[in-house]
Amino acid sequence: MCKSISVSLVGIAVRDGLVDIHRKTPLDAWRTTGDPRAEITLNNLLQIGSGLYTEGGRNPQMELYGSGAPPSEVSVYTVVDSRPGDRYVYAGSDTIMATKAVREAINDDANWYSFPHQEFLWKIGMTRTTLETDWKGDFLISGQCWSTAWDFGRFGMLYLADGVWNGERILPEGWSDYVSTLAPAQPASYYDGGRGYGAQFWILDGMEGLPKAYTPLGAAGQYGVIIPSANLVVVRRGFDFDGGFNVAKFSADVMNALE
Repeated sequence: MCKSISVSLVGIAVRDGLVDIHRKTPLDAWRTTGDPRAEITLNNLLQIGSGLYTEGGRNPQMELYGSGAPPSEVSVYTVVDSRPGDRYVYAGSDTIMATKAVREAINDDANWYSFPHQEFLWKIGMTRTTLETDWKGDFLISGQCWSTAWDFGRFGMLYLADGVWNGERILPEGWSDYVSTLAPAQPASYYDGGRGYGAQFWILDGMEGLPKAYTPLGAAGQYGVIIPSANLVVVRRGFDFDGGFNVAKFSADVMNALE
């Protein structure tokens, strides 16, 4: 669910003209002439399709958090093994880099730590949400966040309203559609009827009879399913390690019960 906060922070930077998700080379470290990572865009990072190497094509979360180096540096200083946008790899490092790009664009470390709270979380009443940082001040926003069911209910309501809260535009117009549109590269399980991936959100369209539906997805069963046509947000908190909870069916049952 933390990743969905990350893409929201990027959205705020887009709203303010600080970043362009389709512009290449979002990070200073990739701007040396001849660096192939210069082809990567923020859009690639948000869709987890950067093309950067991860061990065994898997999520390098433990390596990120346990290597001794700050995770932001572990993420940035790696090599390319495929064209940006061609391959889906669920890598939290892409999320960390996307948020770091916002930090570089803001270029004001004195206010960086308060930026997510003052510009986003507190504005919509997510006052019980905490984001951890590494020891260089970059947010560990691929997974180290702590929140509540009420807070993620508010989060979902913001996306239902296409980024407007109490009359104030928090996210750019159309950002809800952007995050909930299937990325070009998808996990293999999607082609067997599993959930798809957008931009830091999982997509449940058509599963268990659901209409368009998308969700943050946190470790061990944390969901905030957004169903625009039903004007509904279904928040579920769990502690599942077997991956067996069917959130699509649960959300469809709630939706049908309310009709």
